[in-house]
Amino acid sequence: MEGVKISSIYTGRLFITNVLQILQYALVKPDIPWAVWFSLMAVQILSTRIPFLPSQDVLYVTLALEMSDLVRVPEAEIVGILTANLILKKIIGAVSFFLTSLKQSSMEIPSDEEIKEFKTQA
Repeated sequence: MEGVKISSIYTGRLFITNVLQILQYALVKPDIPWAVWFSLMAVQILSTRIPFLPSQDVLYVTLALEMSDLVRVPEAEIVGILTANLILKKIIGAVSFFLTSLKQSSMEIPSDEEIKEFKTQA
């Protein structure tokens, strides 16, 4: 049950972040087709899932800058969009941490006697 909660929080945060980023892209450059922005988000998701890579965001920025010719967006605009996206991700991460911390702090902490009783029942 706890795994489902954690998974839903993570999936919700990922979904909200990506939708907001795609909307941001579409607002900045409305003449670019939506498929281009979805492709850029797919590259971001894939590049940040490579295990044991210390600088996943740097890899994504590099790939996005290389794709700038393909998507017909000047590099300066891509850098501006990516900077805003990184800030947005940090804000959403902080908000989700704050909200889950509030919920966790409102939970009751079992007393020592309750813990001992639980251990004896197990």
